[in-house]
Amino acid sequence: LDPAGCITSGLDPVTQYRSLHSLICHVQGRDAIRDLESGGLEVSLGRGETRWDELLANLADARYPGWITVRRTTGDQRVRDLLN
Repeated sequence: LDPAGCITSGLDPVTQYRSLHSLICHVQGRDAIRDLESGGLEVSLGRGETRWDELLANLADARYPGWITVRRTTGDQRVRDLLN
């Protein structure tokens, strides 16, 4: 599951997880905001539209056994964004 990819595609990451939870074996820690011109823009984790509190609660409820890999694929300060 890639929350940033969901948002830039106009999908809700929490809803997608609920629908596909039995098939998901990896979650990416990425965030994004919707942008009318490009569909979306990746932003620092926690600065976007992903409802992380709700997504993490769903992961816990489903006893998600996998990893959450924090990634930053765009931006000028990728390392700094990951450390904050």
